[in-house]
Amino acid sequence: MLKEWKFNGVEYKFDWARKDDNEFTLESEGTSHKIQVVKRVNDHVVLVNVNGKNHLLMKSGDLISIGPKTIEALDSRSRQKGAKSAGEEDMSSPMPGKILKVLVSEGDEVSAGQGLLVMEAMKMEHTIKAAFEGVVTKVYFKEGDLVGGGVDLVDLEKKGE
Repeated sequence: MLKEWKFNGVEYKFDWARKDDNEFTLESEGTSHKIQVVKRVNDHVVLVNVNGKNHLLMKSGDLISIGPKTIEALDSRSRQKGAKSAGEEDMSSPMPGKILKVLVSEGDEVSAGQGLLVMEAMKMEHTIKAAFEGVVTKVYFKEGDLVGGGVDLVDLEKKGE
């Protein structure tokens, strides 16, 4: 499956070959890399082994963080798939961190400014708050999960829409 990505401002084309759900081959510009999934932390965080070296990958929409580096997908199909429907918004992490407390559940009604969850990032606690009155449609993480920067944490749907 051919995919286009942007890394450090340069566009690349990669061809992915999947052996199974835990093993892939990545080819780009004549170079081949064997990728094995070591551990799936959650839907957004995966520990992989690339050519014998472990890397923590954090995915958020069209972005993948590998340590301090970020790769952006340029495939329009992935952008459309992640698009929110009308009247629905997401609450995202401001930076990589750890979820300390989840304060809401799916189906909960929340008011503007109400705390949704508490995360720790850069040795500080950050409370992610509702931007508007609405209903929680999805909570993506549980307490103790690690998250990347800009990752969707909670989806809210505006009340009355």
